[in-house]
Parts: sequence; C-alpha cells; structure tokens
Amino acid sequence: MNINLIPTKKNTKTITDMRTNALGLLEFVDGNNPLYIFYRNSPRAVMLSMDSYKNLLDLTEEVQDISDVKELDKIEINEKDFIDIKDFEKTL
Repeated sequence: MNINLIPTKKNTKTITDMRTNALGLLEFVDGNNPLYIFYRNSPRAVMLSMDSYKNLLDLTEEVQDISDVKELDKIEINEKDFIDIKDFEKTL
C-alpha cells in the first residue's frame, strides 16, 4: 500500500470544499487516499476510507498486543502462584 503522507495540492482540501463537494471527497478517500482537511491554512483533520481506518485500527491493536506481550515477558512467574488443573476442577 503506497500512501502519500505529505499534504499536496491533490490531497488537501478546505472546510468549504467539504461543504460544497462532500461526495467528491468521499470518492477520493475511497481510493485509499488520505485527504487532509485545512481550516484557515492549518491542518485540522484527515479523512480516510473505512477500509483504511479499519486497517489503521487493526495495526494499532497489533502493536499494542506486541507491547503487552513484551511487558508480560518481564514478569517473573513462580509455580506456587498456580494451582493444578485437577485441584481447580475439584472446586467446581
């Protein structure tokens, strides 16, 4: 996936553009192109397609999972902190 992360004339629009051509902007982002929304010459938001947004969320979750596993690897585990499965089944 080749995404241009630099605002250019092609992928930059204004609030006014959103008001006057919302469907056109949606069609643009459906091509997996991020769209930078500017207000008074300052970037205020980025529009993404639903697929791009979902991929971003999935990637974020994966990175968080990797971070969590690394933290868990640091924890020392002592066998006395656990009970045998047979002993556990007796409690049910």
